[in-house]
Amino acid sequence: MAPIVLYRAVVEHACSTEPESENSRVEACHEIVNLINQRTLRILDLVLLLAGSLTSPEKEARENGTRLLGEVVIRCRPVLGEGELHTLAEFLASRLRDWPCLGPAAAACRSLLEEGFPGQVVPGPGGGSGGGPQLRDESASLVLEAMAEMVGAMAAAAVDTAQPHSLRPNASPKCSPRCNLVSVNRG
Repeated sequence: MAPIVLYRAVVEHACSTEPESENSRVEACHEIVNLINQRTLRILDLVLLLAGSLTSPEKEARENGTRLLGEVVIRCRPVLGEGELHTLAEFLASRLRDWPCLGPAAAACRSLLEEGFPGQVVPGPGGGSGGGPQLRDESASLVLEAMAEMVGAMAAAAVDTAQPHSLRPNASPKCSPRCNLVSVNRG
C-alpha cells in the first residue's frame, strides 16, 4: 500500500471550496472511490487526510468533506468492513447536527440503512456477487436516533417560525414584529 501522502492532493481537490473547481472535485471523488474499492486507500487513511476539511470552521469545506465520505459510503459499501461501517455510522450521525453537512450526511446515513447496496459497483469481499457486511444493530440504532432527532429539530423550527412573534418562548421585545426567523446554527 502506498504512503497516504500520495493521495493528499486528490483529497484536497475533492474538498476544494473554489467555485470553479466543480469538475475537478467530481473527478477527484471518482478517483478516491476507485482507490477505496480497489483497497489501495483505506477508509481510515482517507479520514486522516480529510481531518482538516471535516473540522474546518469553513462550512463549505466541512460540507465537501462530508459529501466525499458520503460518496464513499454509497459507492464503496460492499468493500467496507463491519468496523468501518460502524465508525462511519457514528461520524455521519453526528454530522446530521451540522447544518451545512445535513444533505450529504443524510444521504450517506440512508445508504448505510439500506440492505441492497444501491450504489454497488464492485463484487463483495471474497469475490462473491454483492453483499458485504450489514450494518450492526447498534450502528443502525445510532443512525436512526440521530435522524429522528434531526427531523424533530426541523419540525420544531418549522412550527416556531409559523407562530406569531409574540407567542414564541423567549421572544425579544427589542426584535421587530417582522422578525420571524429562528436562530439556527448554520455555520
